[in-house]
Amino acid sequence: MIVPAEPPQGLFDRIDLVSHLRHVEALGEPDDGRLVACADWLAGCRARKLGHAVLMIESLIESWPEELGDPRDQHRSASDWVYVDGIDVTRFRSVSLGKTFLRTTSLYRLHLRRMRVALDRMCRRYRPRMITLVDLRSRHGLFRAETKRRLVEHVCHNHGIAFDDRLDEVGPDDPLIAEQPVGVAAPLIERSARRYFRQVYERFVETLFSARTWIGERRSFVYFQLNWAALAPILDAKLPGRCAPLLIAGSLPKGLGRLARAWVRGFNLVALPSAKLDTGDQAALARIREDLERAWCAPDDFDGECLRAFVRDVILDSGWLRLRALEAKRYQALFERHSIRHLVVGDATNPLCRLLLDLARAHNIPGDELLNGMFLSPHRHEARVGTMGELPVLGRLLSRGALDERWLAKTGASCPFVRTGYPAIRSRRPGSLRFDGRGRALVLPFYADSDDSRACGHQIIDLLVETLHVLAERHLKAIRIKLHIGPPNEPYYRRVAEEVGVDAEVVKDNSLAKHIAWADFIVGPINSGAWLEAMAAGKPYFPFCPTPSLIEPTLLPEGTTVLRQAEQLRAHLDSGICPDIGRPLEDIVSAYSIGDPAQAVWRAVEAI
Repeated sequence: MIVPAEPPQGLFDRIDLVSHLRHVEALGEPDDGRLVACADWLAGCRARKLGHAVLMIESLIESWPEELGDPRDQHRSASDWVYVDGIDVTRFRSVSLGKTFLRTTSLYRLHLRRMRVALDRMCRRYRPRMITLVDLRSRHGLFRAETKRRLVEHVCHNHGIAFDDRLDEVGPDDPLIAEQPVGVAAPLIERSARRYFRQVYERFVETLFSARTWIGERRSFVYFQLNWAALAPILDAKLPGRCAPLLIAGSLPKGLGRLARAWVRGFNLVALPSAKLDTGDQAALARIREDLERAWCAPDDFDGECLRAFVRDVILDSGWLRLRALEAKRYQALFERHSIRHLVVGDATNPLCRLLLDLARAHNIPGDELLNGMFLSPHRHEARVGTMGELPVLGRLLSRGALDERWLAKTGASCPFVRTGYPAIRSRRPGSLRFDGRGRALVLPFYADSDDSRACGHQIIDLLVETLHVLAERHLKAIRIKLHIGPPNEPYYRRVAEEVGVDAEVVKDNSLAKHIAWADFIVGPINSGAWLEAMAAGKPYFPFCPTPSLIEPTLLPEGTTVLRQAEQLRAHLDSGICPDIGRPLEDIVSAYSIGDPAQAVWRAVEAI
């Protein structure tokens, strides 16, 4: 059974806000005067089965609320809190510490505002006399107890509704929440013995390679902060001129053979320098807080006050600001200690990549971006387009193909680009594919990443469930659900399959290539790099783009298969016609026009 997309009709005396199966089990018998408003798909599905009137809260914002502004600007405008009188007061040793937290703060602000609008629309539509807060979980687990209470109390006050606080939060390690908190939203982990031994290993390797740099040919180095799939071919390529890679020793897969090859080829493997925050650093961090608190003496609107509270709790008071400052100091020492002439990062919005780009600019080092994954949402991110009069930190895009260039223009970025292809995808022309719509199906759950400000979580799982039903009807050999190695909770997705009666294996590991090789065809999100890997492996991949979404499939080459509904998948499977591989691969990663993308990356780097 699937929770209906259409909200229930009529009026209700009371609305209960719930976010977990245990909350539903505690509701008791269904009541005609009570509406159960769910912020979780499983909770909504179970409540519906038990006979309750169910509202999926996000269903009320499927049409984008105009009062939230342009959905493309949600990240860019969310950095305003770091500025006081037009000056970024979070700068520490040439790094904007505040902007390294931009992903988290912008997601918090986005989901807070979306939820506020949804609750407001809920009150206007159902006109309850009371709202009971049992839990109001946000996507990514960003809402803390204070936010939940303030938000519901604020909406109740605006509508003259009684607020019943029965908050029963679920812990972040509960297996039956859809996503585990990650990054800054997760608890801060202290130094472990494993990290200590890694540092010892890095220092040992650095000692070996420092001798290599003195006795060998003098080189300038390029620092790469890329995923391994893209980096490995670059390291295997012929090195141009007097450039060579500089890598943190611990980031390279271990093995004497690999170390020996890196030595012979002139790489520089180094340790990330250790550092401590001295009294001057501590004073600088104290000034950051003082400047922010002084500016925050002036009252703000509800959203602004909630964001301030979130920054205090999650960044200033938690230890994350201090940790990020220590990270900035360590990487600054890295840049000052070694002859780095160029920087290449995989995502300018990633916290570490953002920090490195700041340092590179301070040292007059060119900073390039070689995208990993699929980028189809035209978000105007400050790292690429700038904000508050500041120039973007990104210097150039290493375009994988024509799609990246269309996407760059859509984001409003003015930085130049040079086309290099994508080293992670080897050039090959796929032959004719054998496909009968049967065999083994690999399903990659659709997801809403941080760039999809319009996506609704319940509809994404609805689409997954409908897809599983379409596949189950075909009596395939096997159905396997492969979760991303990040936040998705494996037990949660197992329970989803059980709730809808589909026999599917659920796995979560870091071996996507193994699962692609196992499958006869793949169904997955249009905004996943798995699409590229599947096409390069010559496997049929049916890309889905859920609605609503900020993703723009119009950026893809004309004729590309893009599915919106599970019924479209059924029609494609019945037809036995494979999605086109040739045009998308060429358009996205220049798979045929650029024969050696790794060498093209080195040429682009050497040209500056």
